[in-house]
Amino acid sequence: MRKIKSLIILLFLGTSGAMAQSAAVQKATKSVFTLTTFNKEGHIKGTCQGIFITEDGTAISAFQPFIGADSAVIVDATGRSHKVDYIMGVDENYDVVKFKIKMNGIKPSPLSSKESAEGTQAWIVPYSVINPNYQKLTVSKVEKFNTKYNYYIFDFDAPDNLYASPIVNVNGQVLGLVKSLGNNSISATDANYIESLQLDALSIQKLQQTGIRIGLPDKENEAITTMLLARGRRSLQDNFDYANEFINKFPKSAEGYKSLAELYCGQYKFAEADQALRNGISRASAKDEAHSNYAAQMYQKLVYSNDSTYSNWTFDKALNEANEAFKIKPEAAYKHQQAQIIYSKGDYRKALGIFRDLTKSKINNGEIWYEMAQCKMNLKAPNNEVIELLDSAVNVGSRLGNASPYYYARGIWYDAHNEYRKAIRDYNTYDSLTATINPIFFYTRYKAEANTKMWQQALIDIAHASVLDPKEPTYLAEWASLDLRVKRNEEAEKVAERCTKVAPTYPDGWLLLGLSQIELKKKTSGLENLEKAKALGDDRAQKYIEKYK
Repeated sequence: MRKIKSLIILLFLGTSGAMAQSAAVQKATKSVFTLTTFNKEGHIKGTCQGIFITEDGTAISAFQPFIGADSAVIVDATGRSHKVDYIMGVDENYDVVKFKIKMNGIKPSPLSSKESAEGTQAWIVPYSVINPNYQKLTVSKVEKFNTKYNYYIFDFDAPDNLYASPIVNVNGQVLGLVKSLGNNSISATDANYIESLQLDALSIQKLQQTGIRIGLPDKENEAITTMLLARGRRSLQDNFDYANEFINKFPKSAEGYKSLAELYCGQYKFAEADQALRNGISRASAKDEAHSNYAAQMYQKLVYSNDSTYSNWTFDKALNEANEAFKIKPEAAYKHQQAQIIYSKGDYRKALGIFRDLTKSKINNGEIWYEMAQCKMNLKAPNNEVIELLDSAVNVGSRLGNASPYYYARGIWYDAHNEYRKAIRDYNTYDSLTATINPIFFYTRYKAEANTKMWQQALIDIAHASVLDPKEPTYLAEWASLDLRVKRNEEAEKVAERCTKVAPTYPDGWLLLGLSQIELKKKTSGLENLEKAKALGDDRAQKYIEKYK
């Protein structure tokens, strides 16, 4: 009988931690989870706890485990795991984060609407699927920040496994999350403050220390900016997630459907892009934008893609959509879109007329004058008519602060018409305006300089092109050839040898190596390399072999 009584006492003592808590405090246990983050290699980066605050998957926790992490998983009070979808807000100073998982029907905990004063009791609610070991606390100090939020301090030596565990009041309402301060004390930043955290357009730039996706801001314009910035910073899957999140968040905006279609087009999934754009037409409130987006995607695909398997998109269909946009809202931008499509269809005279009309509109810019010049070129107009339009493109572009592409275009035209010095002048202006690092530009200017025997400038530009694109054998061959031409034979040998290493099957490299070695009195090796060029199909090699034998 004594043993039975002892067993009852032990059972009572074993459950007294839970029995001492109010039902509201115990109920909070159902909202608590553990969080584990992982790096790109799949290794654990950090762990902590947290709590759900909404039924649709909004949660709060500590931010530190997210730094350097590429993914994150939570395990809820039932033992089920869920992937963290995206971050909704962060404050690194307080080490707090708000994030979302894809799940509905969660049992959240309410946030405290009132301050817990000094001396008030509170409880740490740790994660547990069976029997939580609640820790009773007393508020030691309360500090205000941002005028209305509370920063709580408690005298308690919290072990590491309680990091970011929720602290609740007697009513089970969340005060904040456990953060150790050392010296046997912990703090808790007001859960209402964590819940209020939001993102802005630049959050995606400011939070680059985590690979976990940053959510979209609540303002549409800022969300659009985030989607644009994500293109160069986030993975393809993240970008698809952004587009779909935007559509869910702003279903009446045409931008989400446009972004999704662009991503599908980038993957050559044109049927899926077509569906996304048609969804935009049916759902977006700005029907003119939706029709114009449809026309733009078809135009981009037809002009710039080499895909020939998807035939549902045609210039005629694109023009119909541009016409629909203009009917709904007769803006010059849609008329410009019509003209570009008509030009691509080959009706240069009709396109020229529309472009000319647009020069009298509010969107008059250098591009329109350049497009008129292109029409004139295709209509075989006299050179003076073409150059007059190219001059106008430069002048209008200069007035609007965007002249660089038109200096380059005019330079290309001068170059093609053997007016090399005028071309070089425009190329130099383009270079000073853009500080370009495009190797094709330097190769283009090099050829114009070589044609006017500006050897020093030509050497600098072809060397620059080779530095910018060291794997392109054409640049190295041209460099070696120019070195030979100006009697820099040792330099020619070095550059040609580099060319043969970059592209062993490129005959020009071996030909130039052989010629440079013969100039350096290395006849035997020079002839051997000329033979290699001949074996690779260079028709010039045999002539040189016969000459130098």
